[in-house]
Amino acid sequence: MGGPHAAHRFSIVLPGFRCLSVTALSVFELANWEIGEPVYDLHLLSENRRVHPPSSIGIGVETEPFDDTNFDTLMVGGSAVVGALTPGVIKFLRQGLERSRRIASTCTGAFVLAEAGLLDGRRATTHWHRARDLQARFPKVEGGGRPYLQFIDGQVWTSAGMTAGIDLALA
Repeated sequence: MGGPHAAHRFSIVLPGFRCLSVTALSVFELANWEIGEPVYDLHLLSENRRVHPPSSIGIGVETEPFDDTNFDTLMVGGSAVVGALTPGVIKFLRQGLERSRRIASTCTGAFVLAEAGLLDGRRATTHWHRARDLQARFPKVEGGGRPYLQFIDGQVWTSAGMTAGIDLALA
């Protein structure tokens, strides 16, 4: 899985994830294809499961369980399921901030990062339709009430809607 110098890209999928939230990984998939070798080593992760509960439209994906792997980039999207964000996911994200070069969110994944405390004092964005809600629920998040395409604040990156995650991946 990936060449000797492959950059690890991991995406956390939560129960009820929206399929479009993992679209950003296609940027790295296509880069591997264009280069002709696996420069990016891609993985889908979830808590304690090999086969993840279905997406918001009922499609399941095979995932790897959380472990102590160091990685280059960790991405997370939102969920349509109440209670998808467990203490184990929050712990993994907090540890991920220490073990990765960057953590990124697409769309309502900003709520996941905010709930884990990773956006406190940082500039961040989410889908325009949920931007005011992000600011109201997490007042320590800077810019959360304004819908920008993306914010890069140190090692934490956020993007607006799900397809904006593609632009974030390109960045």
